[in-house]
Amino acid sequence: MLRNYLKIALRSLRKKKVYTTINVVGLAVSVGACLLIVLYVREELSYDSFFSDGERIYKMAVERKYPTHATFYSIVPHSYAQSIQRDFPEVENVLQLFGPNKNSLVTYKVSDTELKSFEEDYVLQTDSSFFKFFDLELVKGDKRTALALPNQILVSESAARKYFGSDDPIGKLLGGDVGDVKVTGVFKDVPDNSHLRFDFLSSLAGEQFNQLMNQQVYTRFDSHTYIKLKPGSSFKSLEDKFPKMVDNYASSEIERDLGKSWTDYKKAGNGYRYFLQPLTSIHLDSRSVEYTITPSGNIQYIFIQ
Repeated sequence: MLRNYLKIALRSLRKKKVYTTINVVGLAVSVGACLLIVLYVREELSYDSFFSDGERIYKMAVERKYPTHATFYSIVPHSYAQSIQRDFPEVENVLQLFGPNKNSLVTYKVSDTELKSFEEDYVLQTDSSFFKFFDLELVKGDKRTALALPNQILVSESAARKYFGSDDPIGKLLGGDVGDVKVTGVFKDVPDNSHLRFDFLSSLAGEQFNQLMNQQVYTRFDSHTYIKLKPGSSFKSLEDKFPKMVDNYASSEIERDLGKSWTDYKKAGNGYRYFLQPLTSIHLDSRSVEYTITPSGNIQYIFIQ
């Protein structure tokens, strides 16, 4: 019976070749388009899902409010990291990343007559707490010591091949805009489905780091700041404490620099709204947006980048 049905169907398809071709091609294109959409959506939703403890990691961001417009920043004043760690018991740890430093010249002296140099866009600085947030896989080096001292740097596998070829990178010296640094580790290339982009990770340690941290600044945006909450803690509850935090730390700086009271500054329409982005949502919501509030009260977007 089934065989007869197939014969009848094939005869019908042969009689209407143009109609059959259109339908088969249309079906193939539709199936192909659906598969591409599924793969794209899967890729977008998988961002940073491979980091363990990702559900407890948040990135701090800010909406900087002006009387007529506002700007969102993914970097915040570095001094808030210490304040948050000290003031909020629900916070387990805080991480700061500086960069990426675009068009950074990185050099490697192969011999007395040969110098390799490249401009690099993905150079970050951080401290050893990086590995408490992101379980980056090292193929060479020790996580416990790789970023513990000044003038240390980790490189990606791709960067290691570019600069050192088949030689062992450990102990090699790089120079240029990164300073004179020693390679202490090699990490696997960061997957494409991550909001983090870096090929070089240099250490913030010693006097350089202490000098930076001793600069108490609450109105200059310079640090990518990540917060890891203790298990069971609510990031919304932590966010609710941020307005008071800004009052405590940013007010005196504003009053000193602008010569007006914090109350008058806010009444004029200025302010800072700090909030937390869950790690896995950063890619979907990480664009910088500036907008203007028109006289009628509507929001007019100026740029999205």
